[in-house]
Amino acid sequence: MNNETIGERIAKKRKEVGLTQNKLAEKLIISNKAVSKWESGLSSPSIDLLPNLADILNCSIDYLVRGNKEEDYSINKEISTKIDELRNKILVDVEKQVSAVAYDVWISSLKFSQLKNNVLYLLTQSESSKNIIEKKYKKIIVDVAKKYYQTLETVIIDIEK
Repeated sequence: MNNETIGERIAKKRKEVGLTQNKLAEKLIISNKAVSKWESGLSSPSIDLLPNLADILNCSIDYLVRGNKEEDYSINKEISTKIDELRNKILVDVEKQVSAVAYDVWISSLKFSQLKNNVLYLLTQSESSKNIIEKKYKKIIVDVAKKYYQTLETVIIDIEK
């Protein structure tokens, strides 16, 4: 376990990304005194600031709060970026193949949750959405996805919990 405090980790990451306390405060729309207090251990950032703080400092919230290793953060961020790129390409192509209403109602709301072992996992809002997408649009989605991810084997559609 890492013995650094959250303030020490913030200071370390802030310096690594080349920001002053003032610049970090500007980006978070807070006072530079708040950043100074965090780094000196007098206070900690509020929970609602952590996502933006982690993004600005190019690290995970888990690293800031607990000091856990960061290796997974860059890998997860890279995978997330690739899934977003794949999602955008697939949606553009699928939109050309289905009616505008079908796209708006069923396809555009799909969430691309992960790409693992050549399987693309998609999430939808309800059982009825899942059933309609599987019956009417899954083949189109799989065909289009394979165009961009050649080793894709299948798409699994599930309900978002």
